[in-house]
Amino acid sequence: MVRKLILFNIIINLFCHSDLFSQTLGDEDNTIYVVVDFDNVVLFDMYPSGTQPPPPPDKILIADGDKFRIAEGATEFLQYLSEIPNVKVIIFSFGQPNRNQEAIERIQLPNGKKLIEILTDDSGYVRLFGREQVEDYTSESTKDFTLFPFEFSLKRTILIDDQYGSAPNSQKSNLLLVNNDVEFQYPELDDQGEFRHYDKETALRIRREFFRITGIIHTVLEAGKLDGDYTKALENIIWKDGIAAVVDNYDWVESYNRAVAENASLYTLGESILSKISQK
Repeated sequence: MVRKLILFNIIINLFCHSDLFSQTLGDEDNTIYVVVDFDNVVLFDMYPSGTQPPPPPDKILIADGDKFRIAEGATEFLQYLSEIPNVKVIIFSFGQPNRNQEAIERIQLPNGKKLIEILTDDSGYVRLFGREQVEDYTSESTKDFTLFPFEFSLKRTILIDDQYGSAPNSQKSNLLLVNNDVEFQYPELDDQGEFRHYDKETALRIRREFFRITGIIHTVLEAGKLDGDYTKALENIIWKDGIAAVVDNYDWVESYNRAVAENASLYTLGESILSKISQK
């Protein structure tokens, strides 16, 4: 059954990426696109656990034969985005295509919907992008919005990713960088030399990072209403010195507004928003 669903979606997306179909996908309703990465944002690799207990069953995802941990706060965040008028969510991941497809079919939001439901337009087109859409894909490839087979505005498109290099230089101002300072990407080795699951403290840090991201997104969407330029609103918050001179993956440290990571009001705002999602 899973293979049939994957094949069906591949056929639909091949058709939707054709020139004929792309002409019907417009931007007449001032859509705001929020592009979300999977790895180290929504999903984390799971390794054999030595000293740490396994995560809750609802945080375990098995896709393409591998186990992944769904990040604390991720499903609430995705539901929050899906419920904002004019906002459409896109998943853009360079992970294995079969893994990505199975993940969107199996990840369940707090309201009971599957992730694929909030990614699917009325036409049946699924907003899932990956390495298969990138010509001559390599580890240095970027998540270039110009790959989208529909009309969009850079002023109304935001990328949420944990890698600064994921955004091409022309789209750095669209990037909302997941805060790497929380140091949760890689689990530590236990006494037996096995990778362990991240502990409860790390899980709380991950949830707090979604509070911060939610607070920023909410602030950006409110500020962007004034002139419709949501990217400029994001840039004003994230990039204190502008990013015109940023040319590689190392210079960004000088321009990224680290004070944002310490802004308690953003965390409080995000926590308030996501807690309401959890209680629905």
